[in-house]
Amino acid sequence: MEETFISSEAKVTSCAPTGNGVGIDATGHNNIKVADGTIQGMGNVGIIAGYNCIIEDVRVISNGGDGIFIVFEDGTVSGNIAIGNATLGISVSYDGTVSGNTAIGNGYDGFFVGGGTVSGNTANYNGSGGYGYGLEFHSGTPAGYLDNVFNENTSGNVINGINLGHNLCGTVLCP
Repeated sequence: MEETFISSEAKVTSCAPTGNGVGIDATGHNNIKVADGTIQGMGNVGIIAGYNCIIEDVRVISNGGDGIFIVFEDGTVSGNIAIGNATLGISVSYDGTVSGNTAIGNGYDGFFVGGGTVSGNTANYNGSGGYGYGLEFHSGTPAGYLDNVFNENTSGNVINGINLGHNLCGTVLCP
């Protein structure tokens, strides 16, 4: 298996030019599970899924859109790695559970979440497109985050949401 390492000096480039290709498109399906694999170099989104989905232990690398995009509510995204995707690393539009994932060097936010709980994740060096947080919650939605690590994201580490504790922003606890 080929490994990808990212440092503050390394850059991961995404697929260019972008297109319509999607690795897995499950938007019209409910209660699906995608697990254990790699989706790399798609022209658009790596994985797009709908209601009550589970995305687990997948690597989404250098896709031309989001790495993982959950369109509807109640998604669970855990144990995934999103590296160098052109837009968002992992996006959950509505309430969901986002845990144990890593987002590195994505074009915008590492994690963009509508609401729910975000725990045990790592987001570093996101925002290579000029804008990007480690974690961004939709404003005004009930959401909390705990036990995460955020470092050197272009626009900042976290915006919106409620800090439930034990989050590290760079070398200090998140405010």
